[in-house]
Amino acid sequence: MSAARAFLTPLLRAPLTSYIAILLLQLKVVWGMWWYKDLTAGDDSNYFLRAWNWFESGRSSFAWSPLYTYLYGLLFRFSSDAYVLSIAQRLIIDFVLAVLVLALMRHLLPAGVAWMAAAWWVVLPVDFNSLYEVHLFAVIPLLLGVLCALWKPGPWGRGMATACFLIAGVLMRQEYLPAMLCMAAVGIGWDAVQSASGKLRVRTLAGAYGLPLVAAFVMIGVFFEHSFPLDVALEMRAKNAMNTCQLYAFDYQQRAADLPGNPWTSCKPLMNRVFGSSDVTVPQALLRNPRAMLEHVAWNIREMPAGLQIALFNVRWGGANPDYRESPISPLIWIPSLALMALLIYGLPLGIRGANLIPLTSEGVTWGWVALLCASGGAMTAILMANARPATLFILAIGVRAAVGLAVCGVIRRWPRMMLPGSAAAILLVGAALLLPRVYQPGPSPRPLMQAYRRLTPFRDLFRGPNVSLVATESDVVQFAGYCRCPSVRFDELRAGMKPGEALGDALNRRGATIFLTDERTIGDGALRDFLANPGAYRWQKIAGGVSGDWALFHTAR
Repeated sequence: MSAARAFLTPLLRAPLTSYIAILLLQLKVVWGMWWYKDLTAGDDSNYFLRAWNWFESGRSSFAWSPLYTYLYGLLFRFSSDAYVLSIAQRLIIDFVLAVLVLALMRHLLPAGVAWMAAAWWVVLPVDFNSLYEVHLFAVIPLLLGVLCALWKPGPWGRGMATACFLIAGVLMRQEYLPAMLCMAAVGIGWDAVQSASGKLRVRTLAGAYGLPLVAAFVMIGVFFEHSFPLDVALEMRAKNAMNTCQLYAFDYQQRAADLPGNPWTSCKPLMNRVFGSSDVTVPQALLRNPRAMLEHVAWNIREMPAGLQIALFNVRWGGANPDYRESPISPLIWIPSLALMALLIYGLPLGIRGANLIPLTSEGVTWGWVALLCASGGAMTAILMANARPATLFILAIGVRAAVGLAVCGVIRRWPRMMLPGSAAAILLVGAALLLPRVYQPGPSPRPLMQAYRRLTPFRDLFRGPNVSLVATESDVVQFAGYCRCPSVRFDELRAGMKPGEALGDALNRRGATIFLTDERTIGDGALRDFLANPGAYRWQKIAGGVSGDWALFHTAR
């Protein structure tokens, strides 16, 4: 036993062991993603097309996260299969973040507590199975910025952190620009005071901030040079106006009863009614109707506890859902929520004193915490202007985990006897994570968007002609299968817009459709019977279909 202990102790304490363990845990919780996860509509289908355009032409939209688009586009060198690329880029992001979160925690906390804090991030489905990959990817430059302040203590680390936050704000998500402003103000302000007192040379200060920022601006300039030849200011404004429209409608539908249907497609009439125009940014909306925007902000603040609960526990107490998809509900979530608050209130001051984080003269982990606080400030800005969904709170949730770890350290220093029950609790939590059922379970998994993609892919040439328009249950499949922004209509929207007594074939022709895909969810529709019996009567022809008749693909020439 003594020999075994002498061999295992340094092995278990080695940093490499910690990283291997966190990667194995991440692999365990994502296992089966490649078999059971569907493609994702919305942002994912749009970014797939942007990545393809970048790969083909070397250009992309400067307003829509060009850094993510570029790295996504690199994967097209290895495959052109939309499903393979979608799963591959999500797995890459998940594993990179697992390593970065653990690296951050190991710099801020003792190794054991750091690993538990990182495992807390790794095991939550809201993190590794987030709705859109682009929001998860945006955390990477923020974490790199915080780690720069830790890897290189002093002015150079603070300068590199400021540059990383600038890249995150310009090339990923604009709400992170306040993180850059915060880091620049605090870091440059502190180092300017040091320089004035003779502790830091002006040349060092200029180089520490100037060189990283110049490198960041060069990188931004390269992306700008390789963007489409559009007016970037107008493009950014159009993006902000669209986000304002959709996010306001999403929140408005939750607090009012006069906006039925899909908030994404109903947002423009709502904005016209509330603000007098459907094309307004946040500042313009605030000037046109301050009361409406203040109600929007107040609603976002009200949803923040539920958003944080989802981000930290994958469960919310109830009430309105701040996320775009359904999230688990349990009133019992207030028990760990209140316990966490009590731990932070009691243990965080003890942890701060024990780690000697004050005053700022320490060049150790203190500035890492400052950088993490500045990065979390971007999330707070997004909550006020957008909403409190978990994707907005990723970096803030990582900061909360680090703070909880520091509080745990403070409690253990104050009460050393808590080490044993704390270690037992940690073992139980890890064991539970390993024993709980996986998110991606074997069983019925229709994956309708992937199935539609597979059925349309052999007929990609149909999308290259003029006046192409698709009707399908999953209209977003047009980006994946056709590599185009061709007009598309969901089948249920087509059915809802049919005139009394109108045949389905006539409705398809009236909408200008050229490709029509039926599937298991639409094949039994009564309006389809006449069309399926004789599509030629409406100048359509069947070009593919399932052996059992569960799906069919039709085409017509325009």
